[in-house]
Amino acid sequence: MDDKERIQMQAREARATSIREHSVAKRKLQEEAETVTEEVTEATRLASTQTYEAYEPILKDIKADITIEKRRQDLPGYVSDDISKLRSTRQALQSEREAGRGDIRDQSKAALASIKSQLLSGETQIEASEKSALSSIESQEAEILAERAESFELDTGELVDKAKYNELSQEEKEYINTKGADKFNKWQEDKESDFKREI
Repeated sequence: MDDKERIQMQAREARATSIREHSVAKRKLQEEAETVTEEVTEATRLASTQTYEAYEPILKDIKADITIEKRRQDLPGYVSDDISKLRSTRQALQSEREAGRGDIRDQSKAALASIKSQLLSGETQIEASEKSALSSIESQEAEILAERAESFELDTGELVDKAKYNELSQEEKEYINTKGADKFNKWQEDKESDFKREI
């Protein structure tokens, strides 16, 4: 595998890793939203049931009082408007109970809408992050490939400027290839020092 293929393979692996990590983050966000949605739904059901049940004994008592008052109505000399008062009270309590349950439903709808909004916002952020990461990987790949195109790889694995390498003599190319850039630079300095001493 040549250098270009290796760089492209590394970039593919980095892209796959980034996509996988962002998918995991998105899935985790969705699972958290589902969990919170289930909790809100259950809490709503429970609160609605509790509200209904809280009023039920009172409404049953009023219903029983109305039944008693209806029987008393048939008695001679009964003069009372208790039945209409009881019915008004019962109707007011039923309305109050339904209003309470309606408030619970409204709060639940608002909470679920907020969860959905947060989920969409989170997904948008993850998608933007993924897009940015992939773009960065592509830029790095292009930059490395461009750098490699302008470089020459020595036998030591070091990269040197291709144009400067091509300017070297055959002897210098062999030396830098086998010894590396640092030793080559030291060798060049030694050669210059020897040349200056001779002058």
